[in-house]
Amino acid sequence: MDGTDLPDDLLRTQHAWNTPYRALATPRPRNVTALRRHLLRLSVRLWWHPY
Repeated sequence: MDGTDLPDDLLRTQHAWNTPYRALATPRPRNVTALRRHLLRLSVRLWWHPY
């Protein structure tokens, strides 16, 4: 039995969201603006996912 019934694209997006989030959590992150923009785009995708 599969542990989740979540769609693959939703799981990939969540995984992609975790990467810049972790990068921003480090002391003195580089490219803060780019990371925040990427995180915002991924957040919108997660929020509006039809699942």
